[in-house]
Amino acid sequence: MPIHSRAGRVALVLVFGAILTGACASLHLPDGESNDEDQRRCIYGPRPAAIAACERILARPNPPRWYGPLAASIVHFARARTAWYLAGHLAADDRNEESLVAALRSIELFEQYDRETFKSTAPEQRVMVAQQTALFNAHLARAEYAAGLQLLRLRRWREAVPHLQRVLRLDGRHAVAWATLGVAANQSGDYATAMRAFERTLEIEPGYFTELRTIQRQIFETSRDGRRLELDAPRPAKQP
Repeated sequence: MPIHSRAGRVALVLVFGAILTGACASLHLPDGESNDEDQRRCIYGPRPAAIAACERILARPNPPRWYGPLAASIVHFARARTAWYLAGHLAADDRNEESLVAALRSIELFEQYDRETFKSTAPEQRVMVAQQTALFNAHLARAEYAAGLQLLRLRRWREAVPHLQRVLRLDGRHAVAWATLGVAANQSGDYATAMRAFERTLEIEPGYFTELRTIQRQIFETSRDGRRLELDAPRPAKQP
């Protein structure tokens, strides 16, 4: 049938539409689907299966460039959360070095998400994006805290300090982060910063230093007169 006839043009449109529909149906954004089995296992599975699922997600290739910056930002956010879950699972297994690597990967991916989101947003939509900042900051603060906590567990006190300080720039009412910063600063020999951090902890949560937080209370006391407490197995706080 010649395509210049009306029936021929209709047939051509229908064929082209079917091809386009099939192509679109075959496309999906990695990590963005709620029915992703690995995502469910990463979050809810038993620890060995959860770790393996999280690692599979993080090993996936990045979306092609033609997906555009918005799609890339969605993938980065989803994988940043995956890396945070992985950090938690590894920490629960006392695999602190690996947990630190996962937490740092989470921070990196959140920062990529932030850059890609701004790049893909039209100026008139940036007010709406700004309104989502609180949620983004909460996620980033969790990742920074996970990194700071693992650095403390590895006794890399000075390296922990900037991560914990960033947590507190994002969420100044985070009592556990203030107390953990106090531990890191004390063990680094910065007793003035330690005392300010502990005082801020008590302003937010006056009953913070209880028997349940014995190590942190001991460090709080040593900071008063500029002493460093030797710790054999420091575990100043649990990941929130």
